Amino acid sequence: MKKGDILLVRSKLDPVAWLIRKVTKSHWNHVAWAVDTHFLIEARGRAIDKCSIKKYLNWRYEVKLIRLKKVTKDQFKEGIEYVSQFQGKRKYLSYLKTILRMMFMEDDSRFGVLTCSGLIARGLEEAGYFFLPSHSNNPYLITPEDISKVSSQNVSYELKKVSI
Repeated sequence: MKKGDILLVRSKLDPVAWLIRKVTKSHWNHVAWAVDTHFLIEARGRAIDKCSIKKYLNWRYEVKLIRLKKVTKDQFKEGIEYVSQFQGKRKYLSYLKTILRMMFMEDDSRFGVLTCSGLIARGLEEAGYFFLPSHSNNPYLITPEDISKVSSQNVSYELKKVSI
């Protein structure tokens, strides 16, 4: 794993993960962003924080690694620095409200609550990269499914649906 890689995650035993997959119509329920070779930054229900990649390397998760090839090292650095400023605790209720708003594809940017995929999309937007042109005006609506479908022209490496 390298800085800037994106890890798509499917939790096997988590009922909230199941709800996220249903709402976003995705195989994946979570994404995290590599800040270096050993650590990820991720938005979870109660916090935006760094964690070890080892957290997801066990039987409870299915993972897929995406390496974007059209994003420069400087863009990754700028994006990761941007999202790192959001680290810390947040209200769990606000996070749940965000998931409910996503069911109706409402713009939640005015609430300032980032989902896991929205956090990564927002960081890359700061660096001038957009996953989908249709989301260029609102990275808050990016879902794990959108990230999983990034054009193959833009991905140099994928570890497809490997259970570790």
